Amino acid sequence: RQALYEGMTAFASILAMPQLIFLYAYVRDTIGDDLSNGLVMALLGVNLGTFVRAVNNFNLCQRFDYILHDIPPEEEGALFVPPRRNIRFETWSDQECYDKTNFGKEQLRRIYNCFGLHTIAHQGDGFIKVPTGYVNQYGLPCNYNFDPEELFLYFMMRMKTGNDHTQMCYTFGGSPKRWSFAWRWILFYLDAKYSNIIGHQGLLRFVDQFPHFYNAIQQKVQREFVHNVDEINGTYDVTSGLAFLPFDIFGFIDCSIDKMSRPFSGPDGDYEGCGRREEYDIMQRAFFSFNNFCE
Repeated sequence: RQALYEGMTAFASILAMPQLIFLYAYVRDTIGDDLSNGLVMALLGVNLGTFVRAVNNFNLCQRFDYILHDIPPEEEGALFVPPRRNIRFETWSDQECYDKTNFGKEQLRRIYNCFGLHTIAHQGDGFIKVPTGYVNQYGLPCNYNFDPEELFLYFMMRMKTGNDHTQMCYTFGGSPKRWSFAWRWILFYLDAKYSNIIGHQGLLRFVDQFPHFYNAIQQKVQREFVHNVDEINGTYDVTSGLAFLPFDIFGFIDCSIDKMSRPFSGPDGDYEGCGRREEYDIMQRAFFSFNNFCE
């Protein structure tokens, strides 16, 4: 807001400059009075001083914006920035949780506890402090303060929907620039937290439990699934689980492997050694690219 005010002041001052110069020329040539000439010159000086001060303040506001990379809470009601929603587990019903994340509320709570975000928040006055990479005039790091539940739900919803930060702000409010720092932080946090689990080394640790995974997956997909719950009218839909089980698991597939065969992706031709259809390769790389997540 301050930057907008200073910019408008500078713009108004520069617009007034030609009129004041014309007025000075008119007074000098027509009236020729020293007092009138001095008064117009004083007006010109004040206008020029206002312009210089406004431009300087505008540049300072721009500089502070780049340093802080944040919008103070009292300013988040400014133009073009939706107000913060302060989303928590209690904000959404169980059906809303499923619609936005593909998980029920209790499932989300279990995942949240596994992530350990609440432990980090307890170390930072109840908030997760996400550094901006800058320091203030006292040499202290500039941070965003995020509620751990809100950050977790933002992460889970964006992972499900694929919405960009601007679209996500329609639900969570606030500044997309601010949320982009939180998104990058939680991605790297989870990557580091589960670095010894996700990947080949993780599979080696659980080789002896593959039969247990087999039974757990089979029991999961055989369950009835309750969805479209209307808590007001007491209605819901039930979808039956899969039948004709058990089935043989032929392997574990990592869909990020580019050379792996994908349904309907090829071959792109009727000859030996032909490649896959180009559009499927592009879609796969776009969906599973880590750089795409960071953006």
